[in-house]
Amino acid sequence: MNLKILSDETLTEKLRDLSKRDLALTAEIVSHIHEFMVRRLYLDHGCTSIFGYLTDHLGYPRATAQNRIDAARLLDAVPEIKEELANGKISLGQITLISMGVRQAEKENPGMKVSVDQKRHLVEKIANRGNAETGSGCLYGEHAESGEKTAKSGNGGSVRSEHASAQIIAQELDIKIIPVERVRVHQDGSVTIEVHLSKEEFENLKRVRDLNTHKNHNAKLGETVAEAAKFFLEKKDPRKLKTKIDLQQAKTDSISETGSDSNLEVGSGPNQNFSSSSNSKDDLPKTSTVALRPSAQLPKRIQRNYISVHVVRALHQRDKSCRWRDSTGHFCGSTYQLQIDHIRGLADGGADAIENLELKCSIHNRRKFELEQRQ
Repeated sequence: MNLKILSDETLTEKLRDLSKRDLALTAEIVSHIHEFMVRRLYLDHGCTSIFGYLTDHLGYPRATAQNRIDAARLLDAVPEIKEELANGKISLGQITLISMGVRQAEKENPGMKVSVDQKRHLVEKIANRGNAETGSGCLYGEHAESGEKTAKSGNGGSVRSEHASAQIIAQELDIKIIPVERVRVHQDGSVTIEVHLSKEEFENLKRVRDLNTHKNHNAKLGETVAEAAKFFLEKKDPRKLKTKIDLQQAKTDSISETGSDSNLEVGSGPNQNFSSSSNSKDDLPKTSTVALRPSAQLPKRIQRNYISVHVVRALHQRDKSCRWRDSTGHFCGSTYQLQIDHIRGLADGGADAIENLELKCSIHNRRKFELEQRQ
């Protein structure tokens, strides 16, 4: 059939009809898988599981197969889901969320089993919430295998979403919140990060994604985080901001003695820790010309002048990291909590010129002060 010759009304009607038939067919497939599992027929085809039969013999993608298996298993406890699937009140993605929630709740509470009534209540609550939110029943969300995407219905109501369904399940099953943060580094240097966000933080992240849709209309959350980080660095990172200071003229002896700047280009952040092993005055950086004075000789109050933002930017672009150097000549190199330090202290007549300034992490800045106090 040449779809181009169809009128708008005919095309719309046919699409609606096909969607209804697709939902009904999905419900029938789930029902057949359930009976196939009960009879254990997959064993007759050389498979040890129904999952293997669906993926190896029927060619289902792994996620698609698992969604249908979850629905088939839930069919035992809640036969009504066949009808709910057929009329679109609940999706395979939402059923998978229920199955995952049940498994997590039982894992957190050994010996506890989620009852049939609880499962039925979850199905009913999610299905009823979907009806209430869709209003006119016009779905603009995507019936994806992993759940629906949040969107807007024609009457302005919010379509049911995977996020809302997951929240219902967590509340009903009293699933504990266990904040975790995991970073997995891959062969190509990329990373997978798992973090916990509060509801407000998640809404803020989605808002950032919405504001960036003119550049990337289908951005994933990971891409949104990367864009937000890039934007923040462009606005806040002193290494990237313009300065009127000529860095070639602002090189200090501490830089020239090393032959080159620090090679560390890691952005500063709260996850980078540094533990100092310094335990003597010999650890004082040899690149700094610091006159150590007894604490009794220090004036009670030293007048500090305002350091120009251009000097601060140039200092970060020149030093890049902590310039503390230990007795072996090794630079600290930390970029965490960098502070501006006077090589020759103000009390000793040191100036605020960039030639008399260098970056130090907070640990080594305090260490230098402690060494000064001992003299």
